[in-house]
Amino acid sequence: MNLLRVNLTKQTICTDEIDDEFSCFIGGRGLATALFADEVKPDVKPLHSDNKLIFTTGALTGSSIPFSARHNVTSISPLTNTIFSSNAGGNFGCELARTGYRAVIIEGRASSPVYLYIGENMGDEPAELRDAAHLWGADVFEATVRLTKECRVHFRNTAVIGIAGEHQVYFANIMTQMHRAFGRGGLGAVMGNKNLKAVVASGGNMIPAGRYTDIDAGLWKKVVDSMTGLKYLGTSSILDVANSNQALPTRNYSATTYKDAGKIDGEALRKHTINVNTCHSCLVACKRVTQSKKYNIITEGPEYETLMALGSNLCVNSLDDIIKSNYLCNKYGLDTISTGAAVAGLIEASEKNRTKYKIAWGDYDGVHKLIEMIAKREGIGAELAEGAAAFAQKHDVPYYTVKGLDFPGHDCRGLAGQGLSYAVSNRGADHLYSMEYMEEYGSPERTIITGKAKRVVYNENRNAVLDSMALCKFSVRFYTMDDYLKILSKITGSMEEKDMQMLGASIVEMERRFNCKRGFDKKDDVLPKIMKPSGFEEELKSYYRLRGWAKNGCPE
Repeated sequence: MNLLRVNLTKQTICTDEIDDEFSCFIGGRGLATALFADEVKPDVKPLHSDNKLIFTTGALTGSSIPFSARHNVTSISPLTNTIFSSNAGGNFGCELARTGYRAVIIEGRASSPVYLYIGENMGDEPAELRDAAHLWGADVFEATVRLTKECRVHFRNTAVIGIAGEHQVYFANIMTQMHRAFGRGGLGAVMGNKNLKAVVASGGNMIPAGRYTDIDAGLWKKVVDSMTGLKYLGTSSILDVANSNQALPTRNYSATTYKDAGKIDGEALRKHTINVNTCHSCLVACKRVTQSKKYNIITEGPEYETLMALGSNLCVNSLDDIIKSNYLCNKYGLDTISTGAAVAGLIEASEKNRTKYKIAWGDYDGVHKLIEMIAKREGIGAELAEGAAAFAQKHDVPYYTVKGLDFPGHDCRGLAGQGLSYAVSNRGADHLYSMEYMEEYGSPERTIITGKAKRVVYNENRNAVLDSMALCKFSVRFYTMDDYLKILSKITGSMEEKDMQMLGASIVEMERRFNCKRGFDKKDDVLPKIMKPSGFEEELKSYYRLRGWAKNGCPE
């Protein structure tokens, strides 16, 4: 496997072979974590030139296997201060895979704005850094269009930051093909701190298809034959389920059901849906292309998490207005969950007269204004750009985070096992780290935490391997463990379930060791008081025992 190393400070680019000690982690999150932990000192600050960004593809990225479009970026998050891996769908990962590099390591800081072009017809050079002064200040949409013309590529070949990344907002995204995101932890701010506006990948290498021909037909049939709300409504199908399970965050997480859920759910969104979109090698097509005639906007999304964060959690019950909020976050390159959480904190502070800035619940015009202010760090937006927790602590209002990461749309007051998963996740309150919520929705034991540590460990290990292959985690709705083992055996040789679990556990433990060296331990594996289920502390101890970690939550 090859890697590309880009030093922005020295303006140098070189290629190298990935050592065998790292290749055992396959690719994606596992490979990036191993490389990052080996190269970056644990005391590095997120917004410092010594922090690195590592883009990785998985062994399956761009292959014929269904759900194989995912790709990964790893760095230290300015929002959580932890090692943070974020992955995206779409097609950029496939284009990066076609350059022949499994990993792209970006280090240092450019003295002025640049973008990285990786492509064919480069002569003796594998890639080059190009001036991006003319792109700096452009939003995601503008920058993407300019790059496609300048580099003669498609939208799918681009990964860019918007003005939120340039202003180093702590929850700025890296956006691919305009509307897909490396979301949550603010890695767009790291990219902005490095004066790196974009990465353009345009390789000519063919991705070998023959390796999987004896198994991919059966997997495709499973996807085609399966009935799921993801096909019919996309992720918006989850909203009614969350609401009926008392797990839909509402009014700055103060409630778990929303009386106007029917106005913003999947069926309501159908009236605004004009098309569907998908990722490479996926027939599920869970992405909805929506239109707001009120604002004359066409965009991709909103996803369920956005309907929660910019809808129920702000008491905004109009899809036109949520669609516009989603559009603005994509335009500026902002994470919708953290944006919604920050704005919710401001609204509560305004309600309690703890800030001079005035905004009420349901004030969609005010929300739209604030999104731009956050992206530009203007006025109160400069405070919100530091994250919901920092703002709330300053203004003495409640906040709902783990390790600085805002809670997503699967409230642990209705899903107790998911609460344990949020607390122990190395990324903070991340619903995709174990996806325990998928086991709990509709279960009569969903509010009981006792005995769920074992399943959280199992799912965390499984998902770490999926992130390394890299497969979309929605594949768990279609594939069996036997399916995963057949795929893995094509990559690594014979693979049994215990081997997959051991590999996943080693990735989770690498992340945990790095975080512990940064000062994280049991004190950070916590839930807000109002969200903590009975029996939490005992189940946390059980989790540590199952992991083989010390009582302080760190590996021995």
